[in-house]
Amino acid sequence: MEQIRCIVIDDELPATRIIERYLSRLENCVLLGKFTSVVEAMSWLRENQCHILFLDIAMPQHTGLELVRMMGSGPAVIFTTAYSEFALDAYELDAADYLLKPFSFERFARAITKAEELLEIKALKATGLPDANLYHKESDQSGLTIRSNGRLVKLALQEIIYIQSYNEYVSIHTASDRFLIYERLKNIEKLLPAKKFYRVHRSYIVSLEKIRAFSGNLVDAGGVEIPVSRNNRSKLFKKMRNE
Repeated sequence: MEQIRCIVIDDELPATRIIERYLSRLENCVLLGKFTSVVEAMSWLRENQCHILFLDIAMPQHTGLELVRMMGSGPAVIFTTAYSEFALDAYELDAADYLLKPFSFERFARAITKAEELLEIKALKATGLPDANLYHKESDQSGLTIRSNGRLVKLALQEIIYIQSYNEYVSIHTASDRFLIYERLKNIEKLLPAKKFYRVHRSYIVSLEKIRAFSGNLVDAGGVEIPVSRNNRSKLFKKMRNE
């Protein structure tokens, strides 16, 4: 993707200015518009397209969550809000990321990377061509073997931070790289040792040893915030305590 087209929907001017300033530091991003209401943004989106939508949640008339539900499929959404309690709702709507105000430029840049990944997945689905797939589909306690671009890549289990599902694709994240493969998350889950990995959400598997913090609906794994479903909170807490 040559240039990432973005818009901001936020009724707080200081927040909009921060996003605008951060975007100006990224050469591949351009800000197309700034809106203070969902109604105003929807009117623009009917006639125009963008790649990434930065969206506040608490706004007049309609919330950011309502906008995503009305919009259906479209741009990658990065929620920007002061309220942590809506994180799980946002991820259930397949948001690319959830930024809690105030956020640093480094955290903002990671959100852009996650949005780019989501856009890449959408492009792969449009072509119908898998980027890579599993080579071995039987359990291997040392790692996962992936066939990609005509070569085999062995990922050691200790390298893996988390795995995210995009329906028929998954993205395997390590500290230095990520690998998109054509596979279902449930099939990956069967290959991983339950003592080391846990499916915290319908779309995420996390390495237990990579979890730095656990609060409310989110875990911090390798510096990345990952949603935990309501049904899995107590189970994850027990696993972390080795109960």
